[in-house]
Amino acid sequence: MPRARRQFIANQPYELCFRAKSGLPLPPNDVINLIIESGLARANRDHKVIICSFLWMGNHPHLIVVSRDAEKLKLFYTELQKYLTEAIKRLLGLDLLLLWEGRPMVALVGDIESAVERTA
Repeated sequence: MPRARRQFIANQPYELCFRAKSGLPLPPNDVINLIIESGLARANRDHKVIICSFLWMGNHPHLIVVSRDAEKLKLFYTELQKYLTEAIKRLLGLDLLLLWEGRPMVALVGDIESAVERTA
């Protein structure tokens, strides 16, 4: 049975979270921080979303973004995952890397208080 298509609402805040299949592929160091920052910039190069906040753990991020265009929100997180995977593959000299598990969690954040609570 096919998955239900996600429906996003333009100009609404969302929390994005996706997890690595195993381990801690994004340890906090200067190289990984540069990869993450460049991945965020590259995935958002045509201003798909407004990035309100982000927090990166060793195996997953938490981002609060505002979707400018409902269709471009999905493009943002898929491009970000692909960029990070390719960068880690190059860094480790791998030909194949299945970095992320399942579908990302994309949750509508109702109001500013909820966004602050999720960020904290």
